Amino acid sequence: MNKTDIILEKLNKVYEEKNLSFNEIAQKTGFGKSTVHRYFTGEISKIPVDFIVAFAKMTNTDPMWFIGFSEKEKSEAPTSQSVLTNFEQQVVNLCKVIPEDKREDFIDYLKTAVKMMK
Repeated sequence: MNKTDIILEKLNKVYEEKNLSFNEIAQKTGFGKSTVHRYFTGEISKIPVDFIVAFAKMTNTDPMWFIGFSEKEKSEAPTSQSVLTNFEQQVVNLCKVIPEDKREDFIDYLKTAVKMMK
């Protein structure tokens, strides 16, 4: 099973547990209903991180669990936590799994990505 299949399996698990509709997910995440449907059926295999984060927030699920960087499914942070704080925590969690010999490469990559976003 590849990483995309694992993410899709976890998304559908939460979708079913919460008894959600694609329309409800679309309204709460800001993504189109047909796009949401294609994410959950696997028609779109590259699910964007911003969708995963929005879906995680609406279901009080740890976004890092969806992508395999956390064993804990439920978010420990209160849902009222600011986006910046949530973002910072995600960055910290990602940094924890980067091997020490690759950390400088990661910093250089981040610097380049930030420059490109400006």
